[in-house]
Amino acid sequence: RGIEYESIDLSAENGCLVVDLSKPYQPDRQYDMVTDFGTSEHVGIDGKHDIEAIYNCWKTKHDLLKVGGIMVNENPMTGNWPGHGFQWYTQDFYKHLCRLSGYYILELAEIAAMGNTHDGWNIYCAMKKTREEFISLEAFKTCGIKLS
Repeated sequence: RGIEYESIDLSAENGCLVVDLSKPYQPDRQYDMVTDFGTSEHVGIDGKHDIEAIYNCWKTKHDLLKVGGIMVNENPMTGNWPGHGFQWYTQDFYKHLCRLSGYYILELAEIAAMGNTHDGWNIYCAMKKTREEFISLEAFKTCGIKLS
């Protein structure tokens, strides 16, 4: 279908790109679309939440995306998926992050994953990149990531 893609995974399985998303990374190419379907909430240091590690993950996602490209994220909403990952997301996190980093929100919603309306809600955000620079760690800290 003419679609070229790469996956990132520390496992090195299936020819994926091996990148530790908790550390700074400067990609050598950019893409039209970057997706995060349940990855960034697992980024931490030594098995626990670390704001610099999660910042590095978000900066890497930003740096992988071309200006004008689309980033699609779906991750656990605050208070859901107990014991799953190191941080949760809220709609306010995405609104604040996008305002600071120059993204345009295309769609933002809360959805029950796999029909789990009890404690399986996720935040879904599709956003369009409008500038090359990403925010500083200090600015990222103001976006309101919630610890799980």
